[in-house]
Amino acid sequence: MMWFLAAGLLEDIKGLYDTLRTFKARITQEVKFGNVITYHGWVYLKKPSYFRWELVEPEEYIIVARGDSSWVKYGGEIYSQPVPYNLKSLLMGDYSSLKVKEVKRDGMRVLKVIGEHTGYDSLLVYLRKDLLPKRIVAFSNENYIDITLSDIQTNVEIPDSLFRLSVP
Repeated sequence: MMWFLAAGLLEDIKGLYDTLRTFKARITQEVKFGNVITYHGWVYLKKPSYFRWELVEPEEYIIVARGDSSWVKYGGEIYSQPVPYNLKSLLMGDYSSLKVKEVKRDGMRVLKVIGEHTGYDSLLVYLRKDLLPKRIVAFSNENYIDITLSDIQTNVEIPDSLFRLSVP
């Protein structure tokens, strides 16, 4: 396997994402922290800085970010937390603060994100032919998060109301 800097590819990705206003996708998230749990839901992004990560099965877990503020809704309560910059930036093609290398695996482009900014020992981003993300896999010790995106839609209408949470 040959690793090399993906500078040209990053420019192509940046060009693509500069044209995007919105991004919407169905997500399947497999998480292993001891046991393996599979979640299903949606992710929504709207420029310049709106983000919603909504898992609905097997339980509800929602992250909403607007600008520098973000909130998590879980177990009927809402918590404030720092904006999940890394996931949002990966989905919106902003790799400017991260070191990235590319490998081609089975004809697919895979980005390996390197650096302490990720919070993981290893982070891989699998790209579709149109350079939109198809899968994100993060490893830390023996644990992992494996996110698969499907039904991807770009530049569709997404209401601002999705980026608000109601206090229970």
